[in-house]
Amino acid sequence: MLARIRTHLTLSQQQRELDQQRQLMARFLSMASHEFSTPLAVIRSVLDILRHHRERLLPEKISDLLESAEGEVSRLNELVEMILFINRAEQGKIAFNPRPMALQALADRLQARIQEVFVGRAFDFALLCPLERVVLDAYLIEHVVLNLVSNAFKYTPPDGAVRLRIEDRGERLYFIVQDEGLGVPPQEIPRLTEAFYRASNSGQASGTGLGLTVVADFLGRHGGGLEIESRLGQGSTFSAWVPLIPGEGD
Repeated sequence: MLARIRTHLTLSQQQRELDQQRQLMARFLSMASHEFSTPLAVIRSVLDILRHHRERLLPEKISDLLESAEGEVSRLNELVEMILFINRAEQGKIAFNPRPMALQALADRLQARIQEVFVGRAFDFALLCPLERVVLDAYLIEHVVLNLVSNAFKYTPPDGAVRLRIEDRGERLYFIVQDEGLGVPPQEIPRLTEAFYRASNSGQASGTGLGLTVVADFLGRHGGGLEIESRLGQGSTFSAWVPLIPGEGD
């Protein structure tokens, strides 16, 4: 009798795992069809135009078409690199190396990188933690913050602003990213860190649905987490936190 119960429980667990894998695969296929179809369509259109009408086009028009195709190739390359990076992270191939480091140096690198990538966008930054040195994995934290900021700019209108604050709250160090975007339906917030999940109102915005999954993983390695607050039509606040461990000298 006990053996039959154990067998039933094992089969039920296996069925649940299979169902979860099917759901993940369905989400992945949906993401891939969305993210790959547009660049490929543009590239194909450019090739068709050049194949059939090249002799009638001005050199400037040909140059514009080639530049458009090159841009889409770069977009595809970035997408593939992101998927490979996420695959490495999920397989545990990205090391976790927390070390004491200067918080101001980390803040300066983040600010410089954000201003370099998002030229011309309104961005406010504040470092509000009095500690000079903290213990964390700078590579993982930089990825976390840049992912959150990239998402914030993606969903914030061109004339809107994105804000980043680094501050201490008790025994936690927070990296808080605020946007002026669409907001997320409240019932969907708990699912945002699920692999390949995208909010129902994300529309045509590009994305793999994996970024926040990796963010949660990297924060979890620190013993931290991700807090999300959002209001439809008003924007969202993503608060990434790690335990506040002072570095040597503090």
